[in-house]
Amino acid sequence: MAIASASTGATLAALRRGAYAGATPCRVCRASSSSSRAISTAPPSRQHAAAPRPRPRPLPSEADVGAKMRAVLRNVAQPVVVAVARTQPGSSSAYHGATLTSFASLTLEPHPLVAFSLRLPSRMADLLRESGQACTVAVSLLARDNQHIADSLARPGTEQAALFAQPDWDGADPPALRAAVGSLTCEVVRSVPLRDVGGQTAPSDPHGSELFICRVLDAADGEGTDSLVHYQREYHAVSRGGGRRDLGNSIAW
Repeated sequence: MAIASASTGATLAALRRGAYAGATPCRVCRASSSSSRAISTAPPSRQHAAAPRPRPRPLPSEADVGAKMRAVLRNVAQPVVVAVARTQPGSSSAYHGATLTSFASLTLEPHPLVAFSLRLPSRMADLLRESGQACTVAVSLLARDNQHIADSLARPGTEQAALFAQPDWDGADPPALRAAVGSLTCEVVRSVPLRDVGGQTAPSDPHGSELFICRVLDAADGEGTDSLVHYQREYHAVSRGGGRRDLGNSIAW
């Protein structure tokens, strides 16, 4: 019986192989096989169409960007700061000051650094550049009661000898404002002309600006309490309690 079973099993297996080998596939199977071969042999470009690339947005001119940037930054309150440096011997005033339209704290470590820029031509920029490295600058962060100082030092050509003779200043060399929120004693460590940074000089502004990077040597609190800021082309006083007081129109920054 075992021999008959083995013979029968082998015969059935042979019959199955022969039947499958000589069988003709049905129409569904032939269609499926033909479709598979067509898909596999199609070129890659026909299998997956490339997604259309987004068109680059046209960029505005630099003049338009500057106008837009000015409008945006007017929505951000900026601190009002005055910088004072000693003048060269023979000057009508022992010190020269300027109201800064841009001032920023850069870093605290490894060296405390601040920076500000001045539009050229600028007497203050000339003074700092001529004094060379390690020129000492007193930076006063103004309070509400210092608005008249900011206005005076923002006017080009102002005779400043009488201004620095007033008792508003401390006895340091160069001096800082007593009634300011605080003051920083700095030394200039580097100046960077910004005329050609980012591209060629625009014909409409051949002078550009100059960036001054300063190392902070000392910092002190002042007698002022309400910080003076410039917002939407006007002065505002911001108290430590979060209140704000409008102080009227000011210089056009």
